[in-house]
Order: sequence, then structure tokens, then C-alpha cells
Amino acid sequence: MAALLKVEQDLTSSQLSSPLELLGWSEFFADQVQPSEADLI
Repeated sequence: MAALLKVEQDLTSSQLSSPLELLGWSEFFADQVQPSEADLI
């Protein structure tokens, strides 16, 4: 249980700028978005 709380604290205090990054979003995925799809984001 203590380990889970530590992970939760690390995630909430991290420097990630969006919830998507917490779910694994990265530049790898962003690079796959075509200009014509940009309005779908």
C-alpha cells in the first residue's frame, strides 16, 4: 500500500504537462498526427 501511495505522489508531483502524458502520450504519437487531423485532437 505504501508503494502505491509513493507512485501516486510521484505522478501528481511530476513535471508532466498534461494528463495524456500520464497515460503514456509522447512525441512518438504526436508525430503520427497528420495536418488534416489536427482539428480532431
